Amino acid sequence: MKKKITFCSLNPQMRLLGLLTLFFICANAFSQTICRPVSQTNSAGGGLLCLGVDVNSPANAYDSAGLSTYATLTNGVAVLGCFAEETLTLNQTARAGDQVAIYFGTGNGLLDLSLLANATVQAKNSGANVGSSVALNSPLLNLNLLSGNTVAVAKFPITGDTNQIQIQVGGGLLSLLVSLRVYDVRLEFAQPTVSGGLSQTVCAGVPTTLTATPAAGTSLAWYSSEFSTTALAVGNTYTTPALTANTTYYIGITRAAGCEGNVRVPVVLNVSNPLIPGISNVGTTVCSTGATQQTTLSVVNVAPGTTYNWYSSATGGPVLASGTTYSPTVPLGTTQFFVEAAIGSCVSSRTPVSVVSTAVPITPTVLTQSVTIQSGQNATLNASTTEVGAQLNWYETSTGGTAVATNTATFTTPILTATKTYYVEAQSPNGNCVSATRVPVTVTVQPAALGGCLEASSQVTSQVGVCLLCNATNPNFSVDGNPATATRLTLPANVLGSMQQTLQFTNPGKAGDIVDVDLELPGGLADVQLLSVISLATYNGATYNNDRVAINNPLITLQLLSGTRYRASVTAGANFDRVEVRLGGVLGLITNLDIYQAAYRYKAPVVSGNTAICSGQTATLNANLALGETIRWYDALTGGNLLSSTASFTTPALTANTTYYVELTRNGCVNSVRNPFAVTVDSPVAPTAISTVPANLCSGETTTITIQSPVAGTTYNWYDAATGGTLVFTGTSFVTPNLTVPTTYYIEAVIGACLSTRTAVNVNVNPRPAAPVPVSSSVIIQSGQNVQLSVVSSPGVSYLWYDAPTGGTLLQGTGSNTYIPNPVLTANETFYVEAVSTASDCRSTSRAAINVIVTNTVSTCLQPSTQAITVDPGLLCVLCNGVNGT
Repeated sequence: MKKKITFCSLNPQMRLLGLLTLFFICANAFSQTICRPVSQTNSAGGGLLCLGVDVNSPANAYDSAGLSTYATLTNGVAVLGCFAEETLTLNQTARAGDQVAIYFGTGNGLLDLSLLANATVQAKNSGANVGSSVALNSPLLNLNLLSGNTVAVAKFPITGDTNQIQIQVGGGLLSLLVSLRVYDVRLEFAQPTVSGGLSQTVCAGVPTTLTATPAAGTSLAWYSSEFSTTALAVGNTYTTPALTANTTYYIGITRAAGCEGNVRVPVVLNVSNPLIPGISNVGTTVCSTGATQQTTLSVVNVAPGTTYNWYSSATGGPVLASGTTYSPTVPLGTTQFFVEAAIGSCVSSRTPVSVVSTAVPITPTVLTQSVTIQSGQNATLNASTTEVGAQLNWYETSTGGTAVATNTATFTTPILTATKTYYVEAQSPNGNCVSATRVPVTVTVQPAALGGCLEASSQVTSQVGVCLLCNATNPNFSVDGNPATATRLTLPANVLGSMQQTLQFTNPGKAGDIVDVDLELPGGLADVQLLSVISLATYNGATYNNDRVAINNPLITLQLLSGTRYRASVTAGANFDRVEVRLGGVLGLITNLDIYQAAYRYKAPVVSGNTAICSGQTATLNANLALGETIRWYDALTGGNLLSSTASFTTPALTANTTYYVELTRNGCVNSVRNPFAVTVDSPVAPTAISTVPANLCSGETTTITIQSPVAGTTYNWYDAATGGTLVFTGTSFVTPNLTVPTTYYIEAVIGACLSTRTAVNVNVNPRPAAPVPVSSSVIIQSGQNVQLSVVSSPGVSYLWYDAPTGGTLLQGTGSNTYIPNPVLTANETFYVEAVSTASDCRSTSRAAINVIVTNTVSTCLQPSTQAITVDPGLLCVLCNGVNGT
């Protein structure tokens, strides 16, 4: 079977040899053309006993195969001057300053430099020695061992024109070196002088022009690598592109065209790219206690070998300071600085640094001068600052710690069960600086309320805004449960400021409850209008109920208690748990106010039912109770008898107005007062004193009936029947219609739904007599003649004679049924007669007319021609007769 051999199956020595062989082949194939010898001569012998002295493969010493082939100079057993030498002819004449690089080894592993003493190198110029020979281990040769220490390179300096190099082994009394391998001989030309040196620092991003001054007779080419075959530039200068990383360029040197010196001169460009400085935030924010303040700025990304320069402008300008730190003195406001990093002539862009200097805020003013609460309550604290835009932060510690409230002038504590101190500090509007100290505010926590369940048991006393010298004396006296002690608020005279005390109740109240605050003006009060400087307002926690009102406002009830002490009462418009009493706001009026206590009363419950009843009836009263409320009914404002403990209460039968009293309890707390509820008992009285004018009527007339002394609040209804019937009138004075017959009216007194019995009022109506009947309705007489007018007489009737059908002049009022006009008539005239009842004085509805016709002459045709007198022989005609009938 055919064995398969791979590279990995070779032993390590074979693999290394293969790799070296491949390297040398590739290097020879692709590397630049190196100046080497072009021919050689060699010789061996010269001594008494020269065994094994020879030169083997001499051309391999310059065959361009690199270190893969070699010539061997063997001295064998050599005594008394035996040597082996090889003289190599260069392809051009080397000049002083050039070098010849000889690559050699012994083939015996590690080189022992001490054995090289009898191997020498001699420069020649066309056979003539140039200078003295030099042993291979001489310090003059600049000997360097290559990797593995089996091959060395000796740099032989040329001191004059040289076109040959002779290498000799032996020639001495005793040869210590048996064999010398010469791998390669290469020409190295004098190196140029590079401006700036072989290692230079250049700035990143900036093209650099490299300049080299060649040795006499040499020319230069610039390469990107040690072995590159394509030159970047030919000549004494080369301009690099803009570099961002360290880069090495190589200078190739030639004397004659066609080959290059063995070694390219490396020019190392260290690209300097100074890091843009990073600046610590420390020192960029300054809290100044004066007009200026010093601060220290520092670079955080300090790089070795870098200089840091500080400026006041983004470009140009003088250097203010150099170093990793800079300590300027800055004014209030923002000051701009710039810092750049420099390495040599290379500089970074400048980093701007803004230093904000802020004045240390003024220590805040605590408006809350005193706070006392009950265990389980919270407190509201207030502070202020005169610095525009400054914010106030609250802490539980005098220094450090975490704020419990930020950017607020008002802080409401959590529920507290023990006395606790809070601290407030001012912070500048930009948030950079805080006041020098924090101001403490102590909240005193009492274990239990000292007053009743409807009294204020906690207080917060504070000033409103800036109020110089404003203060409070004995702030806890208003919540100590003692009505004889008081807190005093004081304002200096002629100071426009305010002091206030907020009194918190143990139990919260509801809208409609009445808040009572007992106050006193120590100096007395001459003008009630000055009370406008005292106001009340309610809050529900921190929520203002928007109900502040001066106590001289009609919405406030003022009750004088004694002397200069009074009670101000206000009805709460919303749920509340505290009342605020404020003094001030008007310049120089009242300077002291005493606050004794604050309490509240429950609003009276809404009671529905028949609160107005008739005598002898009962009333049912229903109280509308809220959740948590209970009620008790009493017959007296204090003490008295408990009548009921339910929301609905029915009275006994009542005959007089009666007041009942309600005692309300809310969540176990009994109201401080009882609310009265009156039941009105209505008992209307039938009218008795009644006038009728006129009392007697003639048929067709009206009369006015009037109730004498009517009772206020009573309504009087008039009917046409004793019960039921038709309502004909409501009021106290009734004008009847025209009546023709006697009529009775009935009057009823009414209060609400309550009615009296009806009172009867009789109206007497008399009939009128019939109109008179004339005996003759037309009478003819001669002018100047008397005449008697008459009407038929009726019993019980008298007659009135007039000159007009209505109205007119009464001509005769004797009641006679006859009437003789007087004076006698000389012209036609009509007379009118009216019948009058002698019993009722009622008159006939119309008058009878009698016409009298008056003539001046008597016509014969009108005169009678005959006459006859007859006498009725009736029983009543006694002595009746007639005379002068003709």
